[in-house]
Amino acid sequence: MIPDGRGRVRLEYRIPARGLIGFHTERDRAHFLGAVEAVLGIGATAHGVLTLDGHVTKVVVTPIGIDADAFTAQAIRASRRVATKRMVESLAGRALMVGVDRLDYTKGLPARLDAYGRFLSTYPEHRRQISFLQVAAPSREEVDRYRALREELNYKTGAINGAYSDFDWVPLRYMNRTVSRSLIAGFYRTARIGLVTPLRDGMNLVAKEYVAAQNAADPGVLILSRFAGAAAGLQEALKVNPIDIDSVAEAINRALIMPLDERQARHVALLERVRAASASVFCQTFTAALTT
Repeated sequence: MIPDGRGRVRLEYRIPARGLIGFHTERDRAHFLGAVEAVLGIGATAHGVLTLDGHVTKVVVTPIGIDADAFTAQAIRASRRVATKRMVESLAGRALMVGVDRLDYTKGLPARLDAYGRFLSTYPEHRRQISFLQVAAPSREEVDRYRALREELNYKTGAINGAYSDFDWVPLRYMNRTVSRSLIAGFYRTARIGLVTPLRDGMNLVAKEYVAAQNAADPGVLILSRFAGAAAGLQEALKVNPIDIDSVAEAINRALIMPLDERQARHVALLERVRAASASVFCQTFTAALTT
């Protein structure tokens, strides 16, 4: 929304036409309502109801979710696939950290790689004990800014591997291509750490999928950007500022040394939250808001 005459006209035209506007987080709803009041001078009720020229629009929070049990089952099946078993064998007993994103500047990938490099520098005792798999699916390859991002990530990958690799260990495996969802589910289940550090995200279902994929007997740890929408509902994740590479490096260290009982307790709580905010609950909540 642009706070000028043209933006006001566009917003005034669209708001009356919508009986319901939904956001994934309370933060986003509050920002929207604040913008409406600042630009149009229209205040909402305590329940998020806007009235303009006799038209009433409800603004609600309906967090999108996943089918956690279905994704758990998919991850279990995927863990038995040949490709997943090859991945596990290639780790040679090392911990796997995984990140899965579109190649997009909002995902904070350069800072994420910088944080991993800082981790290897600050905590040398973990070298050779961890392997980081970062999948960055191609996106908008015709746009110069995205091509520049790809080149930057290629450079940073080479710098990290050049500085820390050994003849039988590569610290960073970077894949700039699309990987099937079923195979990713197997990687999630195998991973000791899920690294989800966008600069800003409306929700981010990767975080929820990682939680659902875990083996409850030996679960991994979710490291999550506090600026992802999912952070509001996943309190037991390790929260980080994605551009504070020292704090991300410290979180990786903490995740690696976290005792099993703490990992299990965090996972039980996180999985309960993911199940409670499922895709079906999202549909039911939004549909109910439409009819009331």
